[in-house]
Amino acid sequence: MTERYRGQQMYPKVIGEMYSVDMAGFGRSREDMPYPMAEYQGRLLNLRNRMKKNNIDILLVRKPEDLRYLTNFYTIGDSDNQTLIIDASSEPVFHCRLLEARLIEKLTWVSEWYSQLDADDSLHTLKTILQQKFNYSGKIVKIDHSAVSASDLKKLETSLGCTISDADDLLEKMRLVRTDAEIEKIKAVSKITEAGILAGKAAIKIGELESSIFMQSLNAMIARGSEEPAYSPIIRTDEPAGHGSWEVGKRVKKGLVFLEMSANIHGHHAPMMRTCYILESKNDSVPDWVMESENLINKAFEKCLPLMKPGTKASEIDSIARKIICSNSFGGTMVARAGYTAGGTATVPGGYAGWGDACFSFAGNNDSELQENQTFHFIPWIQKIDGKETGPIGLSDTLVVTADGGKRMGQLALKIDILGPDGTVLNN
Repeated sequence: MTERYRGQQMYPKVIGEMYSVDMAGFGRSREDMPYPMAEYQGRLLNLRNRMKKNNIDILLVRKPEDLRYLTNFYTIGDSDNQTLIIDASSEPVFHCRLLEARLIEKLTWVSEWYSQLDADDSLHTLKTILQQKFNYSGKIVKIDHSAVSASDLKKLETSLGCTISDADDLLEKMRLVRTDAEIEKIKAVSKITEAGILAGKAAIKIGELESSIFMQSLNAMIARGSEEPAYSPIIRTDEPAGHGSWEVGKRVKKGLVFLEMSANIHGHHAPMMRTCYILESKNDSVPDWVMESENLINKAFEKCLPLMKPGTKASEIDSIARKIICSNSFGGTMVARAGYTAGGTATVPGGYAGWGDACFSFAGNNDSELQENQTFHFIPWIQKIDGKETGPIGLSDTLVVTADGGKRMGQLALKIDILGPDGTVLNN
């Protein structure tokens, strides 16, 4: 059993705890983490190597997804005042609100933490930690500027009396390449997302509330082991607008029913889109443009997946997918990118899933080359915004870059289900 020690208070109202150290410069070992301790130790070692190459003496980590990646810490609370302090060899130290402090003990391997009441000065606490634990004077201190507001950065620099340079998404770029253990976790999440998709499809029928479809999808994912999903399930019918979702009192009628969702395990998610077309009667016909869309999306997968190998430019994937989708005969558009980094950024329950770490998307302005074990949500979707019928058609999947090309993590067919008015699938 790990022996526990009471840390010295740094000043009134500051509370800290320390545990016996199992690895110099790391923290305490435990067996109930999402990954083996060697995984977390490897991540910290990798980060320290990158800090050395980038001439960083002390790194202040604040992004929720970075904190979860390094330590498994996460909270639904305010993330502005939580900081993991890392240097080349000392044990990392956590600073946060007292309200959140027990989560460090509950969730992480971090051995030492300090906190204060909300009425106290958090910047003073942070400065005291940096002075007494890291002797920061004259050292190069960096933080991802995207993780702190301009006003808070100015206050932090004033309090410390030094310039805090931008860490340039150092950790985020590091997270772009998944370990094999992460890949397996994302594959497991994909099966849970599929359960949500299938439950949502099964709830579709003429006159059904969109909210009911949402509930069935959400319940199915949670029943299969999902934490609160990476983002709330999206259920849409006839509107063409952006990221619109279900509305109170709105019911299913003839036409498109679009579903998108992403389950979540330990901060890993696996997004997926599927689309159905429901008929008012079994004698109705399906518009040609709907089935044309299915064919074009499948063609985009067939052409692009083999190219998703290390060394391929992200912009090339986007260009090929876009050319295929925009060749449609009915004026459909592809206003979004063809895909974005996904899989390891579901950190804040209730809506934060990370829409492309380090701006790494399949987009025309990204000439960065793919690396093995990157994971993406590939979304060559079509939006029909004119005519008698409008709406989105999406058949998507989470995939991983391999030496042999992109591999889908999902198993569901990339097809549009044609449903009778009672929800019966007519095109099995």
